[in-house]
Amino acid sequence: MRAAACAVAAGARSHTAIGHWLRRAPQDTLGRLGFPVRGVLGVRPAASMDTVRRVVERLHPDGLAVLLRPAGAERDRPVRLAADGKSARGSRTRTRTAAHLLAVIDQDDQVIAQLRVPDKSNEVPWLRELPGPLDIEGAWVSADALHTQRETARFLVQDKKAHYLLTVKLNQPTLYARCHHLPWEKADLSSRQANPQDIALALRGHWHIENKIHYVRDSLWDEDRSQIRTGHGPENMATLRNTALNRLRATEATNMTEAVRDLSYEPFTAPLDLLGIPRGPAQTSEKFDFARALGGRSGRRGGAGAERRRVLPSGVSGV
Repeated sequence: MRAAACAVAAGARSHTAIGHWLRRAPQDTLGRLGFPVRGVLGVRPAASMDTVRRVVERLHPDGLAVLLRPAGAERDRPVRLAADGKSARGSRTRTRTAAHLLAVIDQDDQVIAQLRVPDKSNEVPWLRELPGPLDIEGAWVSADALHTQRETARFLVQDKKAHYLLTVKLNQPTLYARCHHLPWEKADLSSRQANPQDIALALRGHWHIENKIHYVRDSLWDEDRSQIRTGHGPENMATLRNTALNRLRATEATNMTEAVRDLSYEPFTAPLDLLGIPRGPAQTSEKFDFARALGGRSGRRGGAGAERRRVLPSGVSGV
């Protein structure tokens, strides 16, 4: 799966493209990826496209998240979280609806959790499952109006010791009217902790999950037209794309199209360096320079990202 993650980071969109990347990979690359030597000639054969497909479809998303998480990475408590869902439209069949993926990003636009919503359910109860293992005490959690539910608010405040930022619309007229008469002076955050600037920042930041995750996955990897639909395929491919985005943003890249294009120019070395896959002794001096390649054109992160206390890991699925 690390090979698949490298191929996706270089622009691969399908099982076929990942298989072609592996078929063209040189022996040094296959050695870095852990493919064993076979036969008297000492050749490392690559996995076939069919093997890639079977693994992507069968591997549990939790296991993939653990496999792709950076070694030794520590997860610190986030400042802000935004949750939203996206349907992989191309995964729809005659008998099944499209796979619907619910994800959470932090204040630095890093996808830190993702799960697939069961076909006969909706996002609402699963938002309470998604951040379950995460330490989000004190964080602001935003979601769209679909999640403006009593149980969701109770879970975030009482169980997770977090704060919620939920939208109330006129389709909930009673709640909408009551919001005008709430005792705001008794809120759990003081005016200094929840000043208008912070609230506005959190509201604007919520839409980053649409603009910087969902839209980018669709525009770069054509996710909505992907025909991968069997087993865990849709969510695992989304996890591979999220991993590439997380690692690129950790290099302070902001233009993801240019960043992936840069990786594609050195497809058998740069993606492996991005994912932190170690080189052999003879290859160490050739490590891809992301600061040089991405810094000039892709820019540097600032603004909301400056609040990050430490780089969060790139675990991106059902953790």
